[in-house]
Amino acid sequence: TVKNKTGLNFRSVLVVRNSSNALQPSQLDYCWLDELRDSDETQLRFRSSNLEEMLANWSNSPLTSQKPTEQTGDKTVNVWIGGVLAEALRKTPIATGQVRMFGYIDEHPGHLTITPSQDQFDSQCVVVAQLVPSTLRVPIPDPVILSRPINSIAPENDPADDVPSELTPF
Repeated sequence: TVKNKTGLNFRSVLVVRNSSNALQPSQLDYCWLDELRDSDETQLRFRSSNLEEMLANWSNSPLTSQKPTEQTGDKTVNVWIGGVLAEALRKTPIATGQVRMFGYIDEHPGHLTITPSQDQFDSQCVVVAQLVPSTLRVPIPDPVILSRPINSIAPENDPADDVPSELTPF
């Protein structure tokens, strides 16, 4: 379940989860949400797929398609963000257990001030949000390192000279 408490209305939302395990080493699942409005709460229903299936929903709109398309009389679409969304998905590493959300908003993000405002924010803002961080394994001490004796390192220069070196930095 995901609940939007941001005050922002997200559109063309793709939620991606890395559910890799020993049997499936690189398993990405996705859930498509057409919109996630402020205060909405929705159950995420993930399905397994490949990258092309994940990108397919974005291809249904001239704004979010992977390649710019000729717009036939649609004057509401004045920017193209599909390439940015697709590249964000391709280039953002998602570790095992992580869940990320990709989408866009039609308003300024929160209390962010963009200067200079001209040509910096046209009408849409791409959002990448981490919903669940990866689970880190319990650290296992390395017995080789633990068994080494700790020796002090002799300074390279005479400390009285007050000259910095690799072994005796400032």
